[in-house]
Amino acid sequence: MAERAGWRMQAACAKKAADQFYGDSARQMKVAQAICADCPVTRDCLLSTLVFERGRSYYSRFGVAGGLTPAQRCAPIQVATSLTAMRVDRPRIVVELLALPVSDDKVIPGLQAIGLSDEEITLLLAERAIADV
Repeated sequence: MAERAGWRMQAACAKKAADQFYGDSARQMKVAQAICADCPVTRDCLLSTLVFERGRSYYSRFGVAGGLTPAQRCAPIQVATSLTAMRVDRPRIVVELLALPVSDDKVIPGLQAIGLSDEEITLLLAERAIADV
């Protein structure tokens, strides 16, 4: 889990220049994602980044983290697919999806991708709306 002490020291990027992960070009992002692909702590990195970015808009997210670009970290289906592949438990995925700075209609496909029923999604979105008030 992201709370595990010292995971950053095990990261494939720990001995790389930070600017390799904050480039704007598609090529730079692909290079960073290739480094993440071989990283033993990608799961910890992505979960930590998603927690850090909660409440932030798309425009205040930077760099490749956990193998995903800022745009991918705002895309519910991409987040759901990545976290599922990383064997993150479903309740944690739901929390992360509901925390994304996107509208309900964009969150729904991500919730469907992890196998939630329409009834479960309706309840979760109602709770999200109440929490936003």
